[in-house]
Parts: sequence; structure tokens; C-alpha cells
Amino acid sequence: MNETTKKAPEVTLYGNVGADPETRNIPAKTVAKPVYDPVTDQVVTREFEKPSRTLRTFSLAVNAKGAAGEPITRWIRCEDWRNLSEAVRKGDRLRLRGYFVTRTYEKDGEPKDVRAFVVKALHVERSKSSSDSSAE
Repeated sequence: MNETTKKAPEVTLYGNVGADPETRNIPAKTVAKPVYDPVTDQVVTREFEKPSRTLRTFSLAVNAKGAAGEPITRWIRCEDWRNLSEAVRKGDRLRLRGYFVTRTYEKDGEPKDVRAFVVKALHVERSKSSSDSSAE
């Protein structure tokens, strides 16, 4: 299996949402890509339309224990391209299934890497808003 067809290993995370998810609209755009044309037997540049998309991002606090048994909280940036987190709120306990990706961008001439968790499935284990209303 070559590098381009490798699938990222799927992971399940449990944690609490740090803040209400933010919604970002990514506008449609036209991209030009080189493609092989079998009629002319040449590589030609073709334009493709990428539709607009909605991205919801949020951070998840995942608790673990260190080597000495001390509690460690890791904050994981989550990306929801399927709008699964529409009803999620700050404090909700979630079970997420998905995979990690690393994206590289340039800031001030320096390359930066950002690691994010792409959500494929989401289950609310405990909703903060429902536990608040039942406590009243």
C-alpha cells in the first residue's frame, strides 16, 4: 500500500467539551488541477468547482494519568465536517470516533504544524444542559 492510499487509524476519545463549537463557512472555490487526458495522451490543467462547506470546531478535554499517577488533562482540537456537533454545548461529555490529521501552514515565514481530530461519529454520553435542568 503506498503512502497516498494509507488510511489513518481510527480512534475513540472520551472527554468534555471545553466551549460551545464554533461554526465556520468555507466558501466555494474553483481549483485547477493537472489531469491525464487519454484522448490527447497528455497532462492537461482542468478546473474543478469545490462546493462551499461548513466546519464546526471545538476542543475536548481528555483526562489521563501521568507516569507518577498524577492527573493530566490534554486538550484536543476537534473538526466536525459532518455537522454532528450541532446540539453539543460546553461541558457535555462526548464519545467521539475518528482519526488524527496533521496540517501544515506558514506563519511569519515559518512552517507550523497543527494536529486535529476529525470526527466521524459522535455520541453525547452526558449533556451538561440536561443535568443542569434536572438538578433544579
